[in-house]
Amino acid sequence: MSNYTYTRKDAIDDKCRDCNYDEYSAGTFKEQTAACVCANCPLHDFRPMPRQCRVGGLPDPNAIAAIRAKLERIDREQSRR
Repeated sequence: MSNYTYTRKDAIDDKCRDCNYDEYSAGTFKEQTAACVCANCPLHDFRPMPRQCRVGGLPDPNAIAAIRAKLERIDREQSRR
């Protein structure tokens, strides 16, 4: 019998992974999820993201924009190959 408890964070991570993550696209799971633009999702404010994308526990729009730009640049470079 396992002592593992499935948490709210686990559920949010799983939903975001199912909805957003593409293992063949640029970036990690948290980077791709930080770059998510689906603002009407009820989990959008709680989505997992790298630590550098939060300031005082709140999403940092500038850091998120930098992640988005990074992923878009990598995708453009890969599509040229």
